[in-house]
Amino acid sequence: RHAKCAFYTNKTVYCAAHKSPGMIISDFTVRRRVVIDKDIQQLLANEGFKEPGDKMRVGPLIFHHPGHILNNTSNFHTRDMIYPFDYSASRLYWSTELPGVRCQYHCTIDIMNEMPLFR
Repeated sequence: RHAKCAFYTNKTVYCAAHKSPGMIISDFTVRRRVVIDKDIQQLLANEGFKEPGDKMRVGPLIFHHPGHILNNTSNFHTRDMIYPFDYSASRLYWSTELPGVRCQYHCTIDIMNEMPLFR
């Protein structure tokens, strides 16, 4: 919402530059029962990354490296969020360039000029 994206009833999302008239969703209330049975923190604590190269899968997300908490700088955390340096995860998702093709997207948090760099 903050980026002014348009969320449509057919479950597509368009950025502000490419949105078009249609059935845009403005109410994000979930009107069905939602049950979350996985405690991610408990899973991380129990399973963890025991050996170098270990990976962990939670749903469609594959964690390659949990990253490191940097205590010596305030640039890698806010009151509500922590950005672990060297974090790495990936997931398969539909390509934004080739319709009908799935590809792997990688997410990493690096450092540049003492600030987090999201790739």
